[in-house]
Amino acid sequence: MGTAATYTMLPDSLLKELGISPTRKGIFEMADGRREEMDIGEVRVSVNGASAVSPVIFGSGGTAPLLGAVTLKILLLPVDPVGQRLAPTHALLY
Repeated sequence: MGTAATYTMLPDSLLKELGISPTRKGIFEMADGRREEMDIGEVRVSVNGASAVSPVIFGSGGTAPLLGAVTLKILLLPVDPVGQRLAPTHALLY
């Protein structure tokens, strides 16, 4: 398990169905190197019992849902690459 994605992305049709509206736009680099301007909103995400509001990118048409690193950090659920799982943690304040 791992994610190379920085931000969570969901299909725009799903976000609109859920009543999520874009609040701004941003330019994002796709896995194939293309850069694309896309809408950004905020959505409440729940994973493994943790829940928080996270930025979400409005993906086009048949975009597959993608859970990004920012959302995992907000939820305090970093990826454990050895155990291939999400590993709950405590926040570090220095």
